[in-house]
Amino acid sequence: MFKEAEALGLPEPEIVEVGMRVRFIVYLAESIAVLPESKEIKGILDIPEHQVSELGARTGTMLELRRHQVEVLKKCKNECSIVNLMELTERTDRSKFRKRILSPLLDAGFIEMTIPDKPQSSKQKYRLTDKGKAFLDKEAHEGIE
Repeated sequence: MFKEAEALGLPEPEIVEVGMRVRFIVYLAESIAVLPESKEIKGILDIPEHQVSELGARTGTMLELRRHQVEVLKKCKNECSIVNLMELTERTDRSKFRKRILSPLLDAGFIEMTIPDKPQSSKQKYRLTDKGKAFLDKEAHEGIE
């Protein structure tokens, strides 16, 4: 980790003890923090630059969650509840699921709520938007090439 940071010209990572845990802090340059897919999304779907950065920054362990976000998009072709989406991604913590997977997709406009004026409703479902459909079409097209 230290060698990679030095090779990329980034600040040296920090190791901090927090109680009984160890926290690794890695500093990323803005151009590295955003996934290449996200940059392509901006060009094709015309998402503002700040949303692309937020989408990448909010996904945590980006590669694993990126896959889960695509799974959620595919599932949302038909209206789907949060419980079904959590089962699909094998998640059990509703708050973390909302923060790490659902909220970035909602904020970027890939999915929408079926009852937007009642976000906490037990009948709330999520569905794909036109922007989400365009993204999935692009994903499918790239998979063929």
